[in-house]
Amino acid sequence: MEASEQAVVLNVGGIVHTTTRATLCKFPGSMLAVMFGGSFTPSVLRDPAGHVFIDRDGRLFRHVLNYLRCSRLCLPDGFQEFDLLEAEADFFGLPGLLAACRERRDAHVSQQQQPQAQAPSAADIPFKYLVEVLEFEETAYFYRFYMPPPNRQSNNGAFKSGGLVISGHSEALRALPLQRPAEEPAGGAAAAADSYQSVSVSNSEKLALFHHMARTGWALRSDAFGYSTDSDGSYMVHKYIWLWPGPESPAAAATAADQSEQQLD
Repeated sequence: MEASEQAVVLNVGGIVHTTTRATLCKFPGSMLAVMFGGSFTPSVLRDPAGHVFIDRDGRLFRHVLNYLRCSRLCLPDGFQEFDLLEAEADFFGLPGLLAACRERRDAHVSQQQQPQAQAPSAADIPFKYLVEVLEFEETAYFYRFYMPPPNRQSNNGAFKSGGLVISGHSEALRALPLQRPAEEPAGGAAAAADSYQSVSVSNSEKLALFHHMARTGWALRSDAFGYSTDSDGSYMVHKYIWLWPGPESPAAAATAADQSEQQLD
């Protein structure tokens, strides 16, 4: 076996690396080529196992070795230790690696300084309709402020463990699969265009309602949880804000979603 094909084991800063003499001598004039080229044999330190010991950064030496193997700088995504790697390139006498490292560092700095494009959040979505859903976990406050008086007795049993109140434009509410549908606004088209309602819903409808809204194109903008105590007792409420982006109506989107699912079936 030729000397250049011999395996060489190095201990760099406590980390063991294995390579070949040919790799270490890839760039004549570098420190490693001088050490292992055979023309000059300096006194070297060895670890207890007999491996040549080099007191440098063992983690970064893998990038030095990869440069010797590939003749180009290969760094993992997210690498940021450019100053340290430049110091290693300078120490080992590798001007090509030093220049490549500086180029990558400058490109990294330039990219960091550029404003990053961000995907629009739900809060930035333009919307046609907004629906507020309040989920109550104590009924005293619910009855006082949201329960329509004619329905106090008839719906009492359904809300013993809390309930939902859905508020929004009439057209949006009528498109939702509610057991108590929103009422048709009186007064014709002009009144319908500016008609808003609140509808009480049982907790048992919540999952089906949210599933329907998610699959038909509604976007959940925010949800928040609150707790308070007043003269009616303690209550907890979870507030959801759903947005309908449009431009088609929620009812048309629901019909299209139903037809699509039927075709899949």
